[in-house]
Amino acid sequence: PAELDELAERLMSAPRPLRRRPVVAQMPQQPGADPKAEVASSRVRRWTIAVVGLVAVTAAVWAVGRLVRPVPATPAGSVAVLPFVNLTGDPELEYLVDGVTDALIAQLSLVQGLRVPAQTSSFHFKGRAMDVRAIADSLGTEQVLEGSMRRDGANLIVTSQLIDAETGYHLWTGLFDAPPEDFLSLQGQVADSVVVAVGGHGSGEDPVGWRLASSTGAWRDYQRARHWWMKRSQMGTDSAIHYFRQAIERDSLYAVAWAGLADTYITGLYWKHLPNDSASHQTARDAARQAAALGPNLPEVILTQARIDFEERRFDDAEATVQQALRVNPNAADAHQVLSEVYRKQGLQDESLDAARRAYSLDPMSPFRSAFLGNILNSNLMLEDAIIHWSYALELEPEHTGALGLKSWALLCLGRLEEARAVNERLAELRGRSDHDVQLLYYERDYAGALALVDSLRGLE
Repeated sequence: PAELDELAERLMSAPRPLRRRPVVAQMPQQPGADPKAEVASSRVRRWTIAVVGLVAVTAAVWAVGRLVRPVPATPAGSVAVLPFVNLTGDPELEYLVDGVTDALIAQLSLVQGLRVPAQTSSFHFKGRAMDVRAIADSLGTEQVLEGSMRRDGANLIVTSQLIDAETGYHLWTGLFDAPPEDFLSLQGQVADSVVVAVGGHGSGEDPVGWRLASSTGAWRDYQRARHWWMKRSQMGTDSAIHYFRQAIERDSLYAVAWAGLADTYITGLYWKHLPNDSASHQTARDAARQAAALGPNLPEVILTQARIDFEERRFDDAEATVQQALRVNPNAADAHQVLSEVYRKQGLQDESLDAARRAYSLDPMSPFRSAFLGNILNSNLMLEDAIIHWSYALELEPEHTGALGLKSWALLCLGRLEEARAVNERLAELRGRSDHDVQLLYYERDYAGALALVDSLRGLE
């Protein structure tokens, strides 16, 4: 009812004292009821009567079908980097401001013992006015790094703050300035200073792949390509290839752009977005070889080789290569996901599930990560948990046809035909009728309807 929704929203948005939740593992906890209610119930044992009311409300909300968001646990030594705010007054500089955020995520990810959520999840909060405690709860971190960029005459000024998510206190503040032509150097200064602030060691070098670009134009194209690649759609694959190639045209020595091009061909072949012919496979191998020649020690490049090994069914080699990438960057959600796929091919179901959970915990706001974890849960016959993750992926990206299709099958297997029919209708809106609809009609014992649809799908009608 509207009144119940309004009460739940008012209770969940009210300010409240918080304590850090106990650390249990670096993977998502099993979901409870509502996203914010789950956070509250996991962190607060004894509080005021308002919490009791909130639990009752969210239980009622769950009963009428509201979505549960699986929340990652909060390990010790963890920081979320929020998208920096553009205060320059020039929207054309937005990509430079985002570049500071990317630089910090990439650099902090290399710090051993520090957990850093992926770029996808951090940018989920771009432009959203939310309390840092709520964001930290959603991403499962103890600290939050935020900042901004503005102009001061000819120079760009970057300000950043490291905040304790529980108390809201500022632990560290940094101020940096440089002319626009030295922007890449400015990013490095900010990143090294933040690394030291969180207890790591400044590199004094440029170990992060994207920083090897010779121009901000090449870097910008690379970031656009990565954004499209994560869509895992036909348009996403086509756009990613376009922007990766454009980045390479601007800078032929850009190692991670070559690696990204290889990755896009590999995933494009898997999802049938590209023709499964020798030319496509050779393009992937050639791009991976070029990336390895330019940046053999970069984690992105190492992981690309693991994908090549996996596609060529050298699973032991793929596992060893992924582990090498994780030694360089333990926060690489992509690497944990590839490792999950490798373990599944090796028949190691428990290990596959653990790796998928780690990938999700590092990137909990990504529909792709949540859908993938749902797939692994499904392969372990944990259908109810799989449905929760597919549902969350669809909340983040309503047109995620892969999650819709698999959720439909799982609901059919559980005998939840009405829900399966609703999911199928949405799937049909996006890509037309398919064998999912035939299966649903069969389970409903509408054999004549199933046969008619088969004939229609075959073009016989």
